[in-house]
Amino acid sequence: MEFETLDDDFGLEGINENKAGLLNWVSIIFLWIGIGSFFNVGSRFEEIFYGPFILVLIATILSYFKFNVGLVITSIILLLGIFSQVFLFPFQYVLSFGIGNFGFDIETITLLVGVIHFITNKDFFLKMINYSFKDNKTYEEDKARMKSHKINLYKKMFAKKSNEELRVKIDNVELIPEAIQAAKELLEERNEIS
Repeated sequence: MEFETLDDDFGLEGINENKAGLLNWVSIIFLWIGIGSFFNVGSRFEEIFYGPFILVLIATILSYFKFNVGLVITSIILLLGIFSQVFLFPFQYVLSFGIGNFGFDIETITLLVGVIHFITNKDFFLKMINYSFKDNKTYEEDKARMKSHKINLYKKMFAKKSNEELRVKIDNVELIPEAIQAAKELLEERNEIS
């Protein structure tokens, strides 16, 4: 029996997690340059080095395996760096703002890397922002429309399969629900016509 691999993201538009280009990795590359700069200034054995090193390592690994998750983690790390909670570069150029006892610092190099991160991955971030401000009804409608779209795509793929092959697909627990639903619908349509 030949197994078919069916991607759960079949038919989705946007960034394909497995096909992120070099441009999408620019911010992580800059973060590694910052981590590497710790070696040049001789502070690689100080405590200030270990936290950023581990965070950037986690972001890199997550970005490699699940790019969209890695983007979010990298964004969080960059926010921590922008507000000087994590030192991602051994040299700091800080803008300080404050009134009285209240104040905060913005690390400009990390801010620049954050802007680059947003620009190079803007499709993902804009899509995430749009979904954040949509109401639940619109989200559910989008989800239902996407499910229907997937089912129709699978129906086209399965259209030339025999009834027996469709029954095998229905019993295959490795297939995603939309593929199984498409096989069921095709069988129902054939029974009505016959």
